[in-house]
Amino acid sequence: MELEFHQMEMKYEGLRVALPGVQARLMASLAEQGQLQPVLVVESHTAAQRYVLIDGYRRVAALQTLGRDTAEAMVLPLDEAGALIFRHCRESSQRRCALEDGWLLKELLDFPGMSQAELSRRLQRSESWVSRRLSLVRELPESVQELVRRGRLCGYAAAKYLAPLARAKKSDCIALAQNLNGNQISVRQMERLYAQWKCSDKEARKRIVENPLLFLKTAEDLNLAAVKKTDDDFQSLCQDLEIIDAVSNRARRRLRVMKAHFPLPQTIMESWNAARSSFGALADEMDKDHAGFTNQSGDSAAQGARA
Repeated sequence: MELEFHQMEMKYEGLRVALPGVQARLMASLAEQGQLQPVLVVESHTAAQRYVLIDGYRRVAALQTLGRDTAEAMVLPLDEAGALIFRHCRESSQRRCALEDGWLLKELLDFPGMSQAELSRRLQRSESWVSRRLSLVRELPESVQELVRRGRLCGYAAAKYLAPLARAKKSDCIALAQNLNGNQISVRQMERLYAQWKCSDKEARKRIVENPLLFLKTAEDLNLAAVKKTDDDFQSLCQDLEIIDAVSNRARRRLRVMKAHFPLPQTIMESWNAARSSFGALADEMDKDHAGFTNQSGDSAAQGARA
């Protein structure tokens, strides 16, 4: 059926990422061949002769730009939640960013009777998949998500690197995204920004966040082989320190269990003395050149120890 645009409620437009290149090609195709696929709508419960647009937002926008007044539409015999789920399952073979999945899940949770378990069942996804994507949209600042919606920031880069940055320091995540000034950078460049931020002290992090484009340009102007080696060394050292942290926590848990049942054998004490000596040497090496070393929250290491 033919629907005029004023008959459509565009309430789910925010569930999609704007893709300027895709939109331009779609507009060219519509201008040359006309509309080949109908948009999907459901009947609105708020007013007669009105419909909620479920799928086809890019086509409608392109048709409006071309000066058309109507679009060919197919009315689905479903409620809004069922239609949104149908659209998601219908597009399961297409590429979507995790944020788009998260936006849809968050929207669906507002419908009566919906829960994470129910979404898992109806979308045929694991509950952990549902939980991860919901956590993503809850943790990533809304201003950063809006940049992704508008096509000014890569959704994959935001999910992969800005989300963990937001968990570590939300204000730095927001500032970094804003200071890119809408310049599209590659996933590899975002990875470099995050890796360098993660392994830097407070002042270096501030410089990266305030002028990420300058940091990237400076890095690119250096010898590429040297930059790669430095990046690898930084990442390797960070990974080593993270392993030490994880192993220490695991050893502490096991130690509590063992001490509750029997005395520690001599072999354990010998291993502990060796580990303590190695860790002491590492601590001395870190303190030698980084007296003002700061942790991720911006507090000094000494303050953190006292807390």
